[in-house]
Amino acid sequence: MNTITHNSDCQTIKSTSGANSVKLAPTGTPLVSVIIPVYNSAKYIQKAIDSVLDQTYSNYEIIVVDDGSTDETRQKLQSYQNKIRYVFQENQGSATARNTGIKLAKGDLVAFLDSDDFWSMPEKLDKQVACFQKNPDLGGINTGWKIVDGAGKHIKTVQPWHKAPKLDLETWLKKKCVRTSAMMFRRPWLEKVGGFDPELRQSHDVDLILRLSLAGCKTEWLKEETVCYRQHDSNTTKDSLKQAKYIQAVLDKFFARNDLPESINQQERQIRYHTLVWIAWYQYNAGNLDDMAKFLQQSLDLSPYLKVENISHWLSSFKRFSLERGKSFDINLLTNSSQWKKLLNIALELRNFSSETEPSQQLSVLKPEHNPIKPQVVLSTFNPTESLKPIINKYQQQAKLERFPPDLFLPPFPGEHNDYSLIEKNVQSFVASKQPYSLSVSIIIACYHSQISLNKILDAIAKQTYPQHLIEIVIVSPNLDQETKALISKYTDLKIVFESQPSAVQEIQNLGIKKANHDYLIILDGDLLPSPNLVESYLKYFHVSDCAVLIGDRLFAHSDRLDRYQVLDLANTSNSDKFSRQDDLKILNSQHQLYEKSNQLKKDRYPFRAFVSSNIAFSQQLIAQVGLFDESIAHWGYRDQELGYRIYNAGYYFIPVADALGVHLNLTEGREQYNQKASHQEQKKLFEQKCPVEWYRNYEPGITYEVPKVSIYIPSYNNGQYIKEAVESLLNQTYTDVEVCICDDGSTDNTLQVLTDNFQDNPKVRWVTQVNGGIGKASNTAVRMCRGMYIGQLDSDDLLKPDAIAIMVDYLDNTGYGCVYSSCERIDADGNYLQDEYSYPNFSREKMMITSIAHHFRMFRRRDWLRTDGFNEELLNAVDYDMFLKLSEVCAFYHVEKMLYLRRWHGNNTSFVNENKQSLNTHIVLTHALERMRLADEWEVYAPDANQPRKVSYRRKNPTTNVFFFPDYRKSNIYQNLLYSHLPDNYALYSGDIGDALQAIRDGIGKVVFHLHWTNYILREANNLEDAERLKNIFLKKLFEFLALGGSLIWTIHNVLPHDCLYLKQEIELRNIICIAASKIHIHSASSLPEIKKHLNVPSEKVAVVPHGNYVGVYPNNMNRDEARRKFNFTSEQTVFLFLGQIRKYKGIEDLIIAFNRVQQKFPHSHLLIAGKSMEPINLEELDITPEVKSKITLIEKYIPENELQHFYHAADVAVLPYTKILTSGSLLNAMSFSCPVIVPRVGMTEEIIQDGHNGYLYELKNLESLVQTMIKIITLKSDDKNKLREQSLISIKHLIWQNTSAKIFQDIV
Repeated sequence: MNTITHNSDCQTIKSTSGANSVKLAPTGTPLVSVIIPVYNSAKYIQKAIDSVLDQTYSNYEIIVVDDGSTDETRQKLQSYQNKIRYVFQENQGSATARNTGIKLAKGDLVAFLDSDDFWSMPEKLDKQVACFQKNPDLGGINTGWKIVDGAGKHIKTVQPWHKAPKLDLETWLKKKCVRTSAMMFRRPWLEKVGGFDPELRQSHDVDLILRLSLAGCKTEWLKEETVCYRQHDSNTTKDSLKQAKYIQAVLDKFFARNDLPESINQQERQIRYHTLVWIAWYQYNAGNLDDMAKFLQQSLDLSPYLKVENISHWLSSFKRFSLERGKSFDINLLTNSSQWKKLLNIALELRNFSSETEPSQQLSVLKPEHNPIKPQVVLSTFNPTESLKPIINKYQQQAKLERFPPDLFLPPFPGEHNDYSLIEKNVQSFVASKQPYSLSVSIIIACYHSQISLNKILDAIAKQTYPQHLIEIVIVSPNLDQETKALISKYTDLKIVFESQPSAVQEIQNLGIKKANHDYLIILDGDLLPSPNLVESYLKYFHVSDCAVLIGDRLFAHSDRLDRYQVLDLANTSNSDKFSRQDDLKILNSQHQLYEKSNQLKKDRYPFRAFVSSNIAFSQQLIAQVGLFDESIAHWGYRDQELGYRIYNAGYYFIPVADALGVHLNLTEGREQYNQKASHQEQKKLFEQKCPVEWYRNYEPGITYEVPKVSIYIPSYNNGQYIKEAVESLLNQTYTDVEVCICDDGSTDNTLQVLTDNFQDNPKVRWVTQVNGGIGKASNTAVRMCRGMYIGQLDSDDLLKPDAIAIMVDYLDNTGYGCVYSSCERIDADGNYLQDEYSYPNFSREKMMITSIAHHFRMFRRRDWLRTDGFNEELLNAVDYDMFLKLSEVCAFYHVEKMLYLRRWHGNNTSFVNENKQSLNTHIVLTHALERMRLADEWEVYAPDANQPRKVSYRRKNPTTNVFFFPDYRKSNIYQNLLYSHLPDNYALYSGDIGDALQAIRDGIGKVVFHLHWTNYILREANNLEDAERLKNIFLKKLFEFLALGGSLIWTIHNVLPHDCLYLKQEIELRNIICIAASKIHIHSASSLPEIKKHLNVPSEKVAVVPHGNYVGVYPNNMNRDEARRKFNFTSEQTVFLFLGQIRKYKGIEDLIIAFNRVQQKFPHSHLLIAGKSMEPINLEELDITPEVKSKITLIEKYIPENELQHFYHAADVAVLPYTKILTSGSLLNAMSFSCPVIVPRVGMTEEIIQDGHNGYLYELKNLESLVQTMIKIITLKSDDKNKLREQSLISIKHLIWQNTSAKIFQDIV
């Protein structure tokens, strides 16, 4: 194309040699260079150029810089060949394209125009040039703009000068009112600051403006709208996560400068805060609510506002940003989202507002074949909470999806990334169940140069707590001498095998693995002394799961400085604190710091970096899958990490096991010596060849690595016509660290010949052939060939655009998503464009359950794919849909809104050929998805319209009652878990407030019951009486609408009035209205009703008396009484009184201490044990008690974990509950469930439970003398009578089971 400057009023001279035309400009009118960078903008580029040609100002040149377009852009520009100056370059980003334009520019003034925008004012150039001529000091002119949609329809007019009248550095930083297509600059200023930063793919315009302003470039407004900014699906700014990344990079770069004015430096925190809020709005606008919440949470650390002000500022900012950009803003939809509610919890530091699923609920959503837990393992047989119904923590009003039921909730990911919480939970249950150990293990002792520590290690193994008959010891050494063999022969009770042959250091562990006879392996260095419970600490995990590699803890010691007794001490303790106090021992700080930063590797991106083989355990199954240690790597650290990477890439979890402690006695003898001989740089390069993780491989284009980072799999059948072009589209990618894995599924055409003729000598292309088994089998075969950490899919008749892999790798490298996918274009058999394929903008698991939205091109992490059962080989079609449904159940997806894939449509496509079976298979794969998520018992797939069988929906198999309970106290009180654990299958359970219940009934999910517990939570956010009145009225308004729509209310009264009630009037009013509105009022004791009626107008006909259940078997209870008393150093002669629970005034603890003071002076062998989290601390010094009595009081002011409750109840002779207020007491039943008798005030409920002197003792409420005399009764009991009291305390409450409680509460409510 020619270069021409357009001017209708002056002469154009043409060269006879065909050279470019040159403009002769009139005097006094400066030349303006209009620079249009373009990339794949064939749809809009002509409109952009026409808007320049329509300008009234005539002295300009148009420079179009094509940044590697692959669409029809070039063809669209043909008609302008005499009017523009066209430059083509390889794709490098719009910043580089603009810089290219600047270098080519001849004008004194430079205007930019994005290829999808257009100038709306023909006088734009005229007016901007006039501003420059009027004010020679100006370096830039900015204008307003109009926002239009893809079709050019007006959305919003933007006049930024109202909020930013002065365009100085502070304004640019805070307001960022930059629209490049609206601006004009003097070219010398652009050249002075070096143009745009090519490293910034986005936000480079903001970066330029900041540098210009800092350099002194003065910019002013032309207060008119001169350009139309087009909002459409292909805008670069639509990629909200990258936008966030680059705008933060701009600020990082800017504030790193040392030439900033101090006034700007002082505003850094405020500017970063406002920028994070702006970024968060971008995420909201893109539908990425999780990312929105993440950036808003980050902004809290920089906020200049009070906590409650942040919420208001966020909402007002979102509203303003939306208005400025012509976007809708639904404040109710945002504030009702789970992400917003979690954010409020963090921002306001509210308690009991979490919406994260508890581990016990995660167990219920896993199916054995997709579960890292062994299905044959019998978990705790005594814990009724194991059978809990799945609880949805907060009812979420889902975005209205056609045909997707609002009450169908998909379970969370089990064990995403390296989150092994599920395995950990099941290990705890396995241990609590007291099942015997049954797995055999081989302990491999790798002696590198000497066996000087072998006798100490064998001594320690002989003392392991794990059954000795299940242990085999494999000793491996390159030079096992006769003296050592003779020493070993003395250990006749140990099962020992030898492997001694000349070998390199890097071969020793592999020799041991090959020699081992058992399914589970522990590898120890030849100088590592195992703690007594090391084997048991490892093997309890393997009794639950094979899907993990276990990493033990290590300490270092110099054995030559330890005498015999110190070594024995090391072998018989696992107390790290004791080790750390010895001068010759140190903890491996770097590894422990890694654990601390990553929540014990659960949140670590690449947990294999903690894999150190001197103290590890894994299964033979793992070795069969990933292979042995790589003996070509001599450096042990790199050798460990290389195997660790393969284990990671195979989908295994990395679990630190602190109790599996070993002590190095000779500073890893042999390993360090050998490392000194190995060239570190050579070993590093070798490791880089084998480990493609970006932290370790410095990727260089064009280099073929031994192990590729990306594998593209191609299942192929009879596509010889297209497969060469498909493979070439992969080999021609801009990202080159790629292999191609092809499975030919028994083609009968020339497919194999095409592959042989074209790719036989290409090391990046591998293929196998198999008997025709269908697309599922071919896909499985091809994926299993893949070695890369990322795997992409290409059908053998389709094509990838050149930058497809690079874009996807960038997303997977920089995010936590497990699968990313793009949009695609449809082409015909000859490769001609037909249309854009269906593209749903944002990924949604719910939408995925309606129709397949994970479009081509798809790339996922190999480790996530291996956590599924792969492709279904029985299906003829819907195979990919089935596979990516499975993958969406184990990892997060992200849609990259770019056209990266060309899907060929030629009539022989699998989905086209088998169209008649598509509907049936769609129903099959969705039913399988329900089964995997454990939803199939309640839900089924169906077609609402029989004439459109592929338009599916879901319906419940049986009518369901939806129970919403409030408030959710499950984390601090197990009562609700136990209460709801036995609801019938046709009940769905949610944690939610009255607003959630109301929304659910509006959504039409069926019958809804709101079960209210503690009413004080309704007024919890009140700061004054006015707030309390407002919150009361809001609750009642929603409650009555809920009841009017057919909802039912049940109220369980746990106390007559709240223990801490600031707004008594509002509380009583609220409770009395609830009594009127409730369908049923539940109390735990009939004797409590008269006390309740003293304060509340409770209609007797609504009252249901359902006793409180017991806690038998709920908490661990495997410690006997003698063990428990030894733990506190109590003697058999002592009588121990216990108070266990939250320490608060209304619980009468000070009265108990005063009573004990009197008792102890008469009975010196008595002792008082007080334990629990202190809400109101106790100061013994302020109480009138003697020093001798103080010495007999043990005060433990901390939360007591569930597994330690048994220590206290078994150590005590009696528990004392000196409450001043009592209606229902779970603590009473909890103590009795441990066979611990109770002294408790005589009130309605306690008289129903306690038979005085038979299973406990009663005293008169608020009567100190009565309490003293009752405590003395316990002391004076004979030993046999105390034992009988303990027995009866348990027997008397065994009939109070939770099955009866839950059934009776909801009986007749529907």
